[in-house]
Amino acid sequence: MKTQRQAKILELVRDRTIETQEELAAALRAEGFEVTQATVSRDIKELSLIKIPGEHNTSYYASPDEPMMRRGNEDRLRRLVRLSLSDINSSENLIIIKTPPGEAQGMASAIDTPTGRRLSAPWPGMIPF
Repeated sequence: MKTQRQAKILELVRDRTIETQEELAAALRAEGFEVTQATVSRDIKELSLIKIPGEHNTSYYASPDEPMMRRGNEDRLRRLVRLSLSDINSSENLIIIKTPPGEAQGMASAIDTPTGRRLSAPWPGMIPF
């Protein structure tokens, strides 16, 4: 059941714009799955879903493993920087990037895989130079 539910979650976030856990839970219920918000939250974490900035200060869930995400990652990073970058500073050999609440994970994912290879950094989104 869990495998089927998680496969459906990946399908839903690929095919629709899902902005909240409540929206995702409602979509799963409409597909016949009995879920709670806690179950959806655990599934999101296990699937490593990320939130991508949308239009009008919204964000939506996406899978970092989608081929579309890998191919368009440089464009995605440019869009994220344009929409989500609050501030940027440096401290010794680090670049510190500030984002609005809830958008750091998406930014970190885009930074870590700009060309399909992971940068060496102690934390996601931290860029040593």
